[in-house]
Amino acid sequence: MGKKIKSYLAFTSPLYRIAVYLLVPAGMVGIGLWAGGTFGEMGVMFTAVLLPAAEILSDGWFLGGIQNKDAVKLNYLKTSGQGMKMLRTALIVDLIRKFFTALGTILVCYLFLRAGRAWDEIDISFSRVGMIGTSAWEEGAVLLYFVLFSYLTSVLGTFFSRYSGTLWMSMVIGYGAMQFASLCMLLLIFLNYIVVIDVFFCMISLGVSVLAVRVAMKKAEGGSYDQ
Repeated sequence: MGKKIKSYLAFTSPLYRIAVYLLVPAGMVGIGLWAGGTFGEMGVMFTAVLLPAAEILSDGWFLGGIQNKDAVKLNYLKTSGQGMKMLRTALIVDLIRKFFTALGTILVCYLFLRAGRAWDEIDISFSRVGMIGTSAWEEGAVLLYFVLFSYLTSVLGTFFSRYSGTLWMSMVIGYGAMQFASLCMLLLIFLNYIVVIDVFFCMISLGVSVLAVRVAMKKAEGGSYDQ
């Protein structure tokens, strides 16, 4: 596992690590807690919706533009027998990081908001919003849904942004990702089927993750060819 992490870190700069490992998670939790001061547990939703935009913008410092046929395709990696393997490992580890970033920020935000309010107040707020039930499994299923759609949106957004690699396009895609994530909230009206929705999003997330790695590898392996 240590070698896999080293392969991933080889593609990242110190500034990227500080931003992605510290500033982005802390910022997302801070925004969620700030929103929670006004909207209660709905502050968790702010974190889930805004995180994909931050992931998309920060990806420009990682492998931005790798899928653009006019961009440099890291041809120097081909001079090493392990070059393409390192790139594949970095792509996979980055997906794992995205998932755990979504899981960690959303869970921490929720726990802080939960600790800061009495349980009866939370239950009343849940009932008023009409999204989250009072049972523990429903709350857990909804939190998992937040994690899944935030992760899925992040992966989709970075997948499309890598075809450009420009800041302005990443900003446009990031804005679109937030709108998509906001629309995902509408599925919460089917709360009775939240477990089914979670399973569906798990399958879609897995498929998109595999696609993201395969396309990026194909483009990188294509080098200067138009693939």
